[in-house]
Parts: sequence; structure tokens; C-alpha cells
Amino acid sequence: MKIKFINFKMVIKLFLPFIFVTFTNAILQETTYYDGDLIEISLSNYTNASIPKFQKIIISNNSNIAIKIDNIPAFINFIVLQLHTYNYEVSLKYDGIITDANIVNGRNIGLVNFKSKSGVIKNYVENTNNHSVTSMIAVVGYGPNSPIPGGCSMEGQTKIAPYLNIDYNDTVISVFGGPSALQSNITVCDATNGIKHEFYHIFLPEWDFSEETYFANLVKMMSLDGLLKNSFLASESASGPLMMRKFSSYPGIGRAFTVVAKTSDGGYSIYVPAFTYSCNTEFNTDECALKMSTFVKIEIAFLAFLGIFICYNGHRYFMLNLFIMGTIFGTVVSYILLVRNFTNDIDYVMFATSIGIVFGIIWTAIWWFIQKPILSIFIPIFNACFLITCFLFPFPDYGIFAIFNVNFWVTFFSITLVLVFLAITRPHSSSILSSSLVGAYMVIASLAVFVGSTVPYIFINVIRRATIDGFNDADILVPYQVPDVMLWLFSIVLMLFGRFYQLSYAKGRPPFPPVPAILRQDDERTALISETTSPTYTLASETPSLPQI
Repeated sequence: MKIKFINFKMVIKLFLPFIFVTFTNAILQETTYYDGDLIEISLSNYTNASIPKFQKIIISNNSNIAIKIDNIPAFINFIVLQLHTYNYEVSLKYDGIITDANIVNGRNIGLVNFKSKSGVIKNYVENTNNHSVTSMIAVVGYGPNSPIPGGCSMEGQTKIAPYLNIDYNDTVISVFGGPSALQSNITVCDATNGIKHEFYHIFLPEWDFSEETYFANLVKMMSLDGLLKNSFLASESASGPLMMRKFSSYPGIGRAFTVVAKTSDGGYSIYVPAFTYSCNTEFNTDECALKMSTFVKIEIAFLAFLGIFICYNGHRYFMLNLFIMGTIFGTVVSYILLVRNFTNDIDYVMFATSIGIVFGIIWTAIWWFIQKPILSIFIPIFNACFLITCFLFPFPDYGIFAIFNVNFWVTFFSITLVLVFLAITRPHSSSILSSSLVGAYMVIASLAVFVGSTVPYIFINVIRRATIDGFNDADILVPYQVPDVMLWLFSIVLMLFGRFYQLSYAKGRPPFPPVPAILRQDDERTALISETTSPTYTLASETPSLPQI
């Protein structure tokens, strides 16, 4: 079963009306071309190398069209002809005859053409689909100092492969291509050629599958200025191939990727941008909806109500709060252990939740029998501090601390435990704050699942790191767009009001409820005078002010 997400396209347009300005100014009016037609592109006014020239076209069904590029300026040594289509694959060929290594198929493809003596370049586009395909042609010229993108490719469809390949699933996107080569010595394909490759990526507005947004963001990835202004530099790979980067997958959010090849003397070239929604949108965008069992949908909806409850009443109903926090902790830990150790096709969430409930009962029993509030509130505070650490990690580049698993987990839990031990010095205030913080996040995370926001991924990425081999190589940057910011602001309001409400209710009351042993009623055998006093667990710094009599 699937949940259909809210489309925020109109919201994005209201808040960011300038998003399509570059695209509108840059691309020519689209024209339909039929079988046997010729598309002529003149570069007579092409004054700056590496600045793309665009033309949007519609390729009719079952057609073969020629593209002619002429009037190439003298400062251009080679041209990368790019072809981008929306949803459907086409073929780009060096000539009209199909042979090995002269044709490339795909949605984001390109060919490197060296300038001939005649000053004319001619390639061919073939659409074998039974319907027209909306496309965009981009012509990018490069001078004598620019490296040849994909010039050292060993696995591309063509001998020189300036395009990138993408593999994706629900958790990881892999982007890879062939190394670049120097124009002066195309046979040198090792590190001695001095070419450096940098990967860049850009996020589209969440759940925006429009053709206009698709092409507009591809345009931003074709020039160096556009890359530096609009995209993010991907983190280095720890152990993967030099020309591969992994990214955490966010199905339903479009992402474009490219590579900039740089030489030591300042020359550069840009690969053909690649694109994915991390799901198949060819026939129905509902395929991008999160696939969940009925149990998971019920659990997520129930989490929202539990979140509201503990955000405003967690400390007041102390034992119930301990049960909920213990269940959350037990569910997360058991889920990680189940995924890591069992490969059978089982419902991990259901089994983990069952184990978590048992752990929640055990943790509540600790308060019942041991009667130590400092020990009992450890897990609620740990849950809150764990969540804070999850939020901190996607932002800075931690280098070796984030790349290698041992360094990552030691650093991650060190930060978490430092926060725990700082918070536990004020148990009453920290207990209230932890329930408000965790409760607020439970609410917005549940809402985010139904509206398609990336809010849950700050937590999911940490779980992926613990359960997926090789995820340490993945770039885990999470996009923060209008829906996400609105949800985060809502969570802050929830947390602040929840904390204020709980502190107001607790004013003038003991910081913790009496333990069960104290609640036992006196009977006729109870001594009138006892040598023992009941514990109150009140710190000097948190002693409540009692009304004067």
C-alpha cells in the first residue's frame, strides 16, 4: 500500500518565483522535429568558452534527426554535445550508421567532438519510442587547456564518455563515470596527469516532477558559475573508486549530479549532468511514494499522538513516559540488531517494535523496584541527546571522523554521552526537556512521512549507517526546503510550549513522583514514629519553592 504525498510545487513557486528565470532566458523556444529533419546550431556569437548554448526541442516518435554545429570559433578545441530528455531514453550517435562505440543511449547523454578542418560537426539523434520526447540540446565549447571529460573511460558506451552513470535504490545513489584525459597526452590515464575530479549535486524542490523544474536545474549544472552558486560539493569517498560517489537516497526528491575535471594550470571541463528521482517516474509518480505495510502506517500515526502526549505531559505521567522512552530505545536497538544479523524476509519493524515494548516494560520496572530516578531518566535523556547528535552530524565536514566507521561511532557516542552527563546534573529540568524535545520530533517526523518532507532523514541516515555496509562512503547532506523549515519551526514551537507547560505544572511540586514503595497505604500495624525517612530525590539546585504558611 502507498501513501500519496502532498505536492508542494505551488508553495515553492510562491516563495521562490525567480527559480525559473535563468532557465527561461537561456533556452530557445521549443520546436518539433520529425524524421529526417536537420537541427542547425551556429556558434558565431559564442564568445566565452565553457558557457553552454541551449535549445529545447521536441523529437517526434520513431524519428532520426541530424544536429549540425557550425561557425565554431577558433578558441574552441572540442565540443561536448549534450542531450537531455524528460522521462524517456533516446540515442545520440556520431554518424548515421550504428557501430560499436559510436552510440550512447539514455536520458542525460553526450558526445565529445573535436573540431574538424571544415569547422562543422554533425551528430544524430534517434527516438525509437512510439511517442514524442521533450528534449534539451546543450552545446559546450572548451579551449586548449581544458581536460577531455571521460577521455580515459574504460566502461562507457563510447570510447570517450563525458556522461555519468547512476545506480539507485531506496537507500543509496551511486554516481560514477570515466576519468578525464589531457588534450596533450590522451593516453596518460593515471594520477600522473594531475587532473582532479570534484563531484557536485543539487536538490530539486521536494515532490516537484514538472518538466520545467527538471530542465531548469540541469541548466544550473552546466557552467562553473552555476555550479558554485547553486550546488553542493560532494564529500570525498573513503574506500570507493576514484570516480564514484555515493549519496543517501531520498525517493521523490529530484537530484542532479555532475563532475568538474580540473588541471593544474587552471583548465577545467564539466561532465554531462546526470539526474534521478531515486524512483521510476516514467509511468506514474506514485511509484515514488513511500511503500509501507498497514502496521507501519498505524504505528506512524500512533507515534504522532504519543509525541503530543509526552511533549506536554511526559514528566507528569512519569511511569508512562519511562515506558514510551524505553520502548523507543528498545525498538531502535533491536531493529539495528535484526537487520544486521537476519537476512530473512521478515517484517523488521514489527519484530523490533514487539521487542521494544518488552524493553519498555522492563525499564519501567526498574523504577518500580530500584526506585532510583537518576537511573530511570537516563534513557529519556539519552534519546534526546542522541537525536541532537543526529541533527549535528550532516552539517560540518568531519573528515576522517565521518568517513571511517570506528571514528564515526566513537565521536558520535562521545558527543551524545557528554550531552547526557551534562544534562543529568539537573535531572528534573532535563527530564522535562527531553520529553518535550523527543515528543516534538515524533510529531513532525510522523507528519513528514505523510507530506513528503526530509525531516526524518536526519535520524534515518544514522540508522542506515548502522545497518548498511558501505554507507560510510555516502554523502548524507539533507535538503532543507520550505516544507522542512516549516516543520522544524513547528517542532521548536511545540517543544518550547511543551517545556513551559510542564514546568508550570511542576511548580511547587516535588521534582519526581513518589516511588511505589511510598505509595503503600498505612495500616494498623504501621509505626507512628519511624526512624527512616522517605526519599525525595531533590537536588539543592532544583529545590522547588514551597508556599509560605
